[in-house]
Amino acid sequence: MDLSGSGFETAAHVLQTGRLTVMFVNLVEGPPRIVRLFSRRVSLRLPDECSVELLAHFPESLTLDPGFRCVYELEVRA
Repeated sequence: MDLSGSGFETAAHVLQTGRLTVMFVNLVEGPPRIVRLFSRRVSLRLPDECSVELLAHFPESLTLDPGFRCVYELEVRA
C-alpha cells in the first residue's frame, strides 16, 4: 500500500519499468540481515479499483487515510 509522503516516485518507476524491489532489514539485534524480494510483474491499483476483499487485508486506519494512493500487487518468484 502506498500512502502520501515524499512524492509518488514508486508508482512512477513501476509504471515505467513494471518492476519493484521490496527490502526487509533487521537492525534490532546482531549484524544487519537483508532480504530482497524482486518482482518483475507489478500491478498498481488505485483506491477506487481495489475490491473490498483486497482492502480487507489492510487496517482501516490505512484504507481510510486521506493519503492512501494505491496498492501494489507483486509477483515474486523464488
